[in-house]
Amino acid sequence: MVDIVYKDFKIKGDLRKKGQFFSLFIDDIKVIQKKLSDSPYQTLMETIPDTASNEDTNDGAINMEFENNPNLEKSNYRFKFRHSKLLILTLNLYSIQYISNRVLAALKSTISQEDIQKYAVGEVSKYINAGFVNKMFNGDYQHFNIDADIKIKSPILLLPQNVCDISNKNCMMLKFGDLKIASILPPRQDFKAHHYESETDINLMYDEYVMKGENFSFVMMTNYEGDIAK
Repeated sequence: MVDIVYKDFKIKGDLRKKGQFFSLFIDDIKVIQKKLSDSPYQTLMETIPDTASNEDTNDGAINMEFENNPNLEKSNYRFKFRHSKLLILTLNLYSIQYISNRVLAALKSTISQEDIQKYAVGEVSKYINAGFVNKMFNGDYQHFNIDADIKIKSPILLLPQNVCDISNKNCMMLKFGDLKIASILPPRQDFKAHHYESETDINLMYDEYVMKGENFSFVMMTNYEGDIAK
């Protein structure tokens, strides 16, 4: 149905006695739907250089790190995401519907009724809650938070008027704007020694997540020929 082309694909995983580390790097990615060979919307996903940016261009299309480590300074979890190329997505509703139907059919055939019943009666959640209770009594409890450092360059979404009409060049282009997310976390606290009910320092009471977005735009295009640069 589609061709997926990667350039410089790197993946790394490190399983430790306590925690894990995972990283993923892709320099370029392109997804093409062969059946739309004569259409300007044949490319469903593509990354292109951001010629207007003065930032580092070595982060490729995807540069991601995730770490679970109880020895980190402020959280058990750390997530970092960077990329230096623009991501262009063509919203082909027919392809999305086809893929979703195939995925749902596959899930339906692999998940048994017995598995669903186990989740329904809460057996899995009982084991999870028991683990949290043990950690709390042992003084090893850490509420869930994550040290986040995310910078996402504006993805561009194309919405064709009619993707099945190869002569159609009318579409809407949405540029969602550059997005930055950063966490401001308090230092780890001793669960047994620290009394949160009497805490007055706001910097020790809350996890703060700051999100900033800019450069949003919306454009109507009447002569799109398959190249966003034109």
